[in-house]
Amino acid sequence: MILILSNDGDPHVSTVAKHLKHRGEEYRVFDPASFPSEVQLTVGNTNGKIEAWLETKSYSLALSQVRSVWVRRPGKFQLSEKLSTGEAQWLRAECNHVFDALWANLPAFWMSEPSKISQASRKLVQLRMAGAIGFAIPRFLVTNRVDSAKNFMTLFP
Repeated sequence: MILILSNDGDPHVSTVAKHLKHRGEEYRVFDPASFPSEVQLTVGNTNGKIEAWLETKSYSLALSQVRSVWVRRPGKFQLSEKLSTGEAQWLRAECNHVFDALWANLPAFWMSEPSKISQASRKLVQLRMAGAIGFAIPRFLVTNRVDSAKNFMTLFP
């Protein structure tokens, strides 16, 4: 089973899905934006084994069936507008925690593992690592000091 994590409007998913279907591959598309309002999640310990299931309007999926995951621009959790700002922040953090744990414990091949995507988005870490392995790093400055930014910019014609 291939799990595709993406938003509902991503045209790339339908193209890939056609190829998967042609090859006879089983797949499911899950948009995290549908959680917690439209999707039910159940995680439990049954007979000494932790199991997790996603139930959407169109399918029920035991995550133990998933062998590969493609992360392709998943949506963000959509929460009720009835929640206060504090409640929404708390619930969003809880949703992130539970799904981060689910994905971290899913023994599957990942195409763009979420923790790696997050790590790759840290530009300063990338620059340090690039320098450590011998790449030439361009001059750069990260600051919120206007005088430092102006001084840095005067170095360029």
